[in-house]
Amino acid sequence: MSFFEGNIKHLSTNDSHHIGELDIDIHEGNVNNYNAVHKMDSMFKGTKQKRELIFIFGVLSIEEVKELIESSNPNSIFIILETNQEMFYHALHNKDLSILENRNIALFVDKTDYVAKYIEELLMTKAVFLIKNVRFYLTYYYRELQLVHTKELLKIVSSTIKYTLFSLGNSIEDSLEGLENNMLNLKYLRKSRDFSKLKNVFKGYPCIVVSAGPSLDKNIGYLKQAQGKAVILAVDTIIDKLLNHGIVPDFCFSIERIKLVYEYFYQDKIIPDSVTLIAPPVIRPEIFEEFKGNISIPMRDNVIEYSWLNDILELDEEAFVSMGASVAHLTFGFATHIGSSPIILVGQDLAYNQETGSTHSTGTIYKNDESKIAEDYVETEGYYGKSVKTQRLWIDFKQWFELEIMSKGLEVINATEGGVKIEFTKQMRLKDVIDKYCTLELNVQKIINNINNYQLDEARVLNNFYNKLEELKELQAVVREVENQLNHIKIDNHMSKKELLKVLEKMGVVNQLIDKVYNKKILLHNLQSFIINIFQRFYSIPEKLSFDTVHTNLEIQREFVLTLNVVIKRIIKIMEEKYSLMREIR
Repeated sequence: MSFFEGNIKHLSTNDSHHIGELDIDIHEGNVNNYNAVHKMDSMFKGTKQKRELIFIFGVLSIEEVKELIESSNPNSIFIILETNQEMFYHALHNKDLSILENRNIALFVDKTDYVAKYIEELLMTKAVFLIKNVRFYLTYYYRELQLVHTKELLKIVSSTIKYTLFSLGNSIEDSLEGLENNMLNLKYLRKSRDFSKLKNVFKGYPCIVVSAGPSLDKNIGYLKQAQGKAVILAVDTIIDKLLNHGIVPDFCFSIERIKLVYEYFYQDKIIPDSVTLIAPPVIRPEIFEEFKGNISIPMRDNVIEYSWLNDILELDEEAFVSMGASVAHLTFGFATHIGSSPIILVGQDLAYNQETGSTHSTGTIYKNDESKIAEDYVETEGYYGKSVKTQRLWIDFKQWFELEIMSKGLEVINATEGGVKIEFTKQMRLKDVIDKYCTLELNVQKIINNINNYQLDEARVLNNFYNKLEELKELQAVVREVENQLNHIKIDNHMSKKELLKVLEKMGVVNQLIDKVYNKKILLHNLQSFIINIFQRFYSIPEKLSFDTVHTNLEIQREFVLTLNVVIKRIIKIMEEKYSLMREIR
């Protein structure tokens, strides 16, 4: 059997791999120049004591990869990223890739543009539980000959991991509150324009994303000239100010579930019915209930809870959109979804006003005083090249924009005229942008009014919902039994090693539950931050058999099962209370 035939067999036994469409005109070129057998980089020290999530750049030097894996904890997860098709092609035909049958190894072979999406999907699996134990390893070709490309890959992977960690910041209670809002708001799908039908509906038209940064004060007046000639998108914070200036946006956006968003931006506000609201179902129900114009409810891309929700609703995949970590990110994600080009950023400072210290444009709910500059501010390159004061969180927000722009090849113009410099954008004055790009008449509301509402099969939705509820009830019975077994385990510091091994054997029943949590998306979403912390504590236990290690392990497992039981009970209660509301979707 040839290497090629054997390797195809090895790859086919592991469904964790992602192999993109290969270029039929691949030329191996100078691959042989890099094909010498290389030993593992001596700077990288493998460890058997710690489970890790290790990203490996490059598959050609498979000998290095094997050495690394053999020196690491066998329960670690290894992600091999190969963006050079020629390297993969050569390895496929000339190397023994049998190690790729290991289901703790996932190989990605595709264009750099698809790396971020792959990492996001990867972190919706059990790999997320190792997200605080991440390391990178560069094989010979990537560390010696492709440093520029390697830095680009590192930035993509690091930024994606960072945003995943940010999204995991919610407590269990906060996540459950979000679930409750999602359940409450399902009935509004019947009046929602089908978000999937908005895909590329404004393809080629300019779109202006209006955020609430302090620089907006200097150029807000020009926006009126763009009305009817560009798609104008406004974050919720800035709606009032735009309306007060006689500027009516085509769309407004909200993403936060807190009640203050409703009270500050929507309660008793007069928003023209020509404005369409774009918001995920996690926001306060009062907003959907009282909004006079059109609404369109998207699902949040690469969030496990919304994947679970879509198992029930069976919406088109284009009903999902990237929302990042802020309302400005949602707004930008929508601009991408509708196919607008160029996308024009206004008021996207992501920095303090360098003279007044303000964080937002005047006329918003936020006070603009010097005291708002945090003591732990950082400095970064500004719009005009000089350093500006900002926050680490805002730099993270900036990097999200940069990753989206770079990975999707978007044409984006930053017309903020202040704040931070956003890479991969073209900088222009807003007046010049409008004069150049906003030249054709555009009736946004007419187009939106022609979009149909979601069409859901009520019977299927109700059946899917019922099945999900019954699955949780079945698991609840298993969890209660395991909790009872753990609580009856006796342990004392006089036990022999043989007796301690028997205790560990009894505790093994928890492994079944962990597998079940992996396979229940709604539990994985609500518990993932908690489980990550549990795993961190578990992995910190020394790998030796003693009363202390077994006792600590047992206490961690009892805490895990107790919390799991409480959360399942809460989710079942929420679903049962909201089941009747599912009948109102149609």
